[in-house]
Amino acid sequence: MSDAIAVAIIGGLLTIATAIIVPLLLSLQRRIRHLERQNKLAWFYTRSLIDHAYRYSDTTAHPLPQPPEGWLDEYE
Repeated sequence: MSDAIAVAIIGGLLTIATAIIVPLLLSLQRRIRHLERQNKLAWFYTRSLIDHAYRYSDTTAHPLPQPPEGWLDEYE
């Protein structure tokens, strides 16, 4: 009988731990995807600024390129 009680207690604790850990991992995965997207946009924008600097030395005649949409969006 004590084995069945131990299995029930361990099973209950594992169920509770799973119910807490799964939403946390999903939230972290969404955050990582957001940061990866933001990093990619930042690299694209940096590259466009470097290309602009090499092509044009006069920024008054050729304004700087605009940043891509959403590159500074904060994580919700």
